[in-house]
Amino acid sequence: MSRNAVANCLRKSIKHGVGHLTASADASSLHSTKPIFTRLTNVSHKSPIRLLPLNKTSIRKAGAAICALSNYGAGMLQGDSSEIFVHVEDGAKLGLITQGPSRVYSQRVPTVCEAHMHAKIEKDGFFAFAPDPCTLFASSSYSQTQVFDIHPQSSIAVIDWFSSGRFENNERWQFDILKTSTKFNWLHDDNVPFISDSTTIDFCGMEQGKNDDTHALGDFNCFASLILYGERVQSVKDRCQSLADTLVSKYTRTRDRRQRESSDRIDAGTTDSLSGRVIMGCSRVILPGKPSDAYVVRVAGKTNSDIYRIWHQCLMPIKESFGLEFYRDRVLAKRSEIPQKKLSCEPIKKMDPKDNDKIKTSLSRKRARNPNIADSLSNKETTTSLWSVMMLADSAFPTGSFAHSGGLEAAAQLGMIKNERDLLNYVQATVRSSIQLLVPFLISTFRIIQSGETNTVGKKVINVRGRFYKLNRQCNAVMVSNEPAWSASIDQGKSLARVASLWLADQESMQDILDCLKKESSPHVATTLGLIGGLLDLDEIQLCRVYSYCMTRDIVSAAVRLSLVGPLASVKLLHNVRDSAEDYILTAHTAMIPNDPLSVAATSAPVIEAIHPCHQNLNVRLFRS
Repeated sequence: MSRNAVANCLRKSIKHGVGHLTASADASSLHSTKPIFTRLTNVSHKSPIRLLPLNKTSIRKAGAAICALSNYGAGMLQGDSSEIFVHVEDGAKLGLITQGPSRVYSQRVPTVCEAHMHAKIEKDGFFAFAPDPCTLFASSSYSQTQVFDIHPQSSIAVIDWFSSGRFENNERWQFDILKTSTKFNWLHDDNVPFISDSTTIDFCGMEQGKNDDTHALGDFNCFASLILYGERVQSVKDRCQSLADTLVSKYTRTRDRRQRESSDRIDAGTTDSLSGRVIMGCSRVILPGKPSDAYVVRVAGKTNSDIYRIWHQCLMPIKESFGLEFYRDRVLAKRSEIPQKKLSCEPIKKMDPKDNDKIKTSLSRKRARNPNIADSLSNKETTTSLWSVMMLADSAFPTGSFAHSGGLEAAAQLGMIKNERDLLNYVQATVRSSIQLLVPFLISTFRIIQSGETNTVGKKVINVRGRFYKLNRQCNAVMVSNEPAWSASIDQGKSLARVASLWLADQESMQDILDCLKKESSPHVATTLGLIGGLLDLDEIQLCRVYSYCMTRDIVSAAVRLSLVGPLASVKLLHNVRDSAEDYILTAHTAMIPNDPLSVAATSAPVIEAIHPCHQNLNVRLFRS
C-alpha cells in the first residue's frame, strides 16, 4: 500500500467525540428546608467519548451527582478531537471524574489532538472537576481548551494535570507540542476572563536529556494546577496552603500563619509517604467586588502517585458535599513506589568551561537551522532611538527593577540552585517563559501607536484609551495566577508610567496617551513599556531587546545580592544568556499571527510557575516579590 493510501486510511480513522452533561437541582427542594437533590437531566455522548453516571448511596445522600468521563481505547490518536459541554444549573452539585489516565498516542498523521470543554455554573452551583493525568506519548501533539462561565455566587474546583509520558520506560517529555488554556468568564459581566492559565511546551528538535532549560522541566515528571473559587472551597484552599507550608518548611524557614482549624490541617504522614521532591505554590487572585477571591495552586512532582496523594488530601473537605473522596481509590499503598531522595546541600560550584562550550555549540546549531536570524533581528538604529534604548536599559532608571527576584530567591532557599550551571538554566528558563508570555502584549500595545493615522498638522490621531485598557486587562488576566509575578509587574508598570509622565511631559502630542497611563490604576510593565516604546518611535525588535535585557539583568543582579554568584562572574552569566534571549525573541516574534499576536501568549516553565508562589511562604526574604 502506498504512503498516500496509508495516510488516507489513517485520516478516515480520526474521531470527533461530543458529550453533553446537565445537572439540575430538584425543583421541589430549591425553596424548601429539605436538602437539595441533584439529578442528571441530560447525559449524551458520541464515540469515542463516554459519560458514565455513578450510582452510589453516599452520593445520593449528599444531594450531588457524579459522572465519569471515559474514552474508548483509554486515549486519543493523533487528529482525534473531543468536545464536552457541561451545565450546572441553579443549586446543583456536579462532580466530573475520569476512569483513568488519558493517553495521547502518536500517529503518522501530522495533526494535533484537540480537547475542548465548556462548562456553565449558575448561581449556587458547585462544580468539581478531578481528572486523572493526561499522558502524552513520544511524537504526539495535544491542544486543550477549557472555558468556564461561572456565577459570582457559585463554587468551583478544577484540576488540570499532565505527565511526561511513560517515564518509567525512560520516555520523558518527548511529545512535540502541548498547549493548554483554561479561562473563566463571569456570567453577568460581559464574559470578560479573570483568569487565563496557558502553558505551551515545544520540544521539536530537542534531544532527550540535553535540554538547556533545566528549570523549565528539571527531573519532574508531573505538573498539575488546581483553581478554586467560591465559599464552598475555602477549606480546600486552607488545606492547600497548609500543605504548601509543610513542603516548603522541609528546606527553609517559613512565615508564621494563623492557627488553622483541625479540618484544615494536613496529616504529617502525607508528606512522609511521598516518593520524591514535590513543589507546591499557592497564589491568591484578588477579585474586587466579588464574594470571594480565587486561588491557583500549582504542583510539580516526580510521580503521578505523589500528585494523587496531594489532591486526595487537599480535596478532603468537599467529601461531604459530594459523598465521594476524590482520588481515594488511586492511593493504593502507604508510600509511593520510588524511595525519597535527600536534598543535597553541596555548596555553589563554578560552572565547568566545557558546559559553557556545549551551550554555545547548541546555540550555534539553532542559528544554523535559522540562517535568517541575524537579518531578522538586525535593525538600523538612529541616534535618537539608541539614546532612548540606553535610557530604558540603564540600571539607574527609577522603575524599581531590583525589588523582585523573578522567583530566584525561593528557588535558592528550596535548594533548586546548586551551582552556576543551575543558575544559568534558571535564568534562561525564566527569560524564555516571560518572553513567550509577555512579548505578544508588548508588541500589541506598541502597534496601537504605530497604527495611528496622521492629520494635516502631522500629529498622530489614535484611539488609545479603550484599546490600551483592554490589552492591560488581558495582560492582567494571564498574569494574575502567579501572585508574586503579577505584583512585581504592576509595581514596575506604575513606576515606568510615573517616569514617562515626567520624561515626556514637554511633548504636546503625547499628552493624551500619557493621560491613559496616569488613569490606569494597575498598568503592567509589558503594556506600559509597549506604549512608551511607540511614543519614542522605537521598532519592535529594539523594544523586545530592551524588555529581555532588563528582565535578565534584574534576575542576575538578584543572584549577586543573594550571593549565588559574584559580581565579576555575573557579567559572564549575563553575556551567556544573550544568544538564548535573541533566539527566544525571534521564536516569539515569528510565531505571532499578524492580526492576533495574543494567540501565542503562554508560559513555558511549569517548574518555575510552581516555585515562584512559594516566595510568599519564606520567613527570611531579601526581595519583596
